[in-house]
Amino acid sequence: MAWLGEVYEAAAAAYLMGDTPFLLMQWTHAAQRTVVAERLAQLIAGNIDHPHRELMWGAPGTLLAALFLHQSSGEPRWMDLFVQTAAKLWSQLVWSDEFQCYYWTQDMYGKQSTYLDGVHGFVATAFVLIKGRHLLDQQDWQQWEQRIVQTMERTASQDGDFANWRAHLITPQGEMPRMLMQFCHGAPGFVICLAELPDGALDSVLLRAFSGRQAPRPLFKYG
Repeated sequence: MAWLGEVYEAAAAAYLMGDTPFLLMQWTHAAQRTVVAERLAQLIAGNIDHPHRELMWGAPGTLLAALFLHQSSGEPRWMDLFVQTAAKLWSQLVWSDEFQCYYWTQDMYGKQSTYLDGVHGFVATAFVLIKGRHLLDQQDWQQWEQRIVQTMERTASQDGDFANWRAHLITPQGEMPRMLMQFCHGAPGFVICLAELPDGALDSVLLRAFSGRQAPRPLFKYG
């Protein structure tokens, strides 16, 4: 990936920007998978501590790669990498006294963000954990589910029959709060990412988000 230039080594594992997606395609079609699998295992393991903590560049993306590889092969090592990555992400959750929920920071592009969205943010990571919940111990998944539900409820802006989510938990200083209707920022991405959450814990707010023909006004004070 020459276009990445000097950041290539640090970004090689990126699920949407690096070598990982190409290696996954190669692994799927290769007659001899061993060499490709070894490289994928190295990339996934090496990405666990990545500071971006989001789907495009960080550990949540390679978490999704580990899930795909386990679903396709059944090999225990992919499950082990999924569980290890999930445990690291759990340890990196930050508590907000203001919003009474957990969140991740994303250290990327020279600044720290608190994205909630379906690409860089909290719900994108939640999506992978929901998809791979069968690989986690039941108790671990129950704790994950509790935190996902808590954060999504506490960060939703609801106005009558409508619901939406802002781009950041904490709006960067000098920026105006953004309430968008995109996959990457807004209700469409949240509905898709949370659609398979079991037990219907978020059904009420997701139905409001699904029917949202407008973005409701933010209901929280922004930092």
